[in-house]
Formats: sequence, structure tokens, C-alpha cells
Amino acid sequence: MAPGRSSVDELVAGVERGLMVTRFWYTRTLNPKQTLLTGMTRDGTFRIDGGQRGPAVRNLRYNQSILEALASCDGVGELLRVAVDGTSQTRAPALRLRSFRFTSVSDH
Repeated sequence: MAPGRSSVDELVAGVERGLMVTRFWYTRTLNPKQTLLTGMTRDGTFRIDGGQRGPAVRNLRYNQSILEALASCDGVGELLRVAVDGTSQTRAPALRLRSFRFTSVSDH
């Protein structure tokens, strides 16, 4: 994915109430035809209130169609970052998504 034009601070400023996820972990495919993924957040998930990053929250589990998530994208970060999950690596910018399906609090 190509980088956009927004800094992470600008992406956060556009969110009235939400979450900032700095790392996804243990991402696995549940249903390839539906592009449905599952996994957890890890090492830094923060509440966003009034366009400001707030306190850390507990790690969360998610089940999400990646195509649905990308369809809700309304902001793309200017920097590409390498993310490592087990043996796979992804190089992508930060994204601001209007919708993402978290299912529960993780025990990890």
C-alpha cells in the first residue's frame, strides 16, 4: 500500500472517540473468501478521546474482514512501517478506519 499525506498525529486528531492500535499480533485467516481475519492487539493499544491519544487499554481480540476494514478507511499515513508477526513481515502506512470489529478483551 502506498503512503498517504497524513502524520499519525493528524490521523488521531480526526478521531472523536476510538482506539489507536500500534501492533496487531497472531493474525490468522478464518475465512479466505470473506477475507476474514482474527488476531489480537499487542504492545500498545490506546484510547482516543477528542482527537487526543489517551491512556493504554487492555489488548483486544478481533474478527474482521480486511476488505470491510479498508472500505472504511478515511486517512492514510505518510510513513511506511515494517510490522513483524511471527515469521511474516508487512510494510504499510498507518490507517484511520471508521469501523473495526473487536470481539473481546484478550487474556494476553
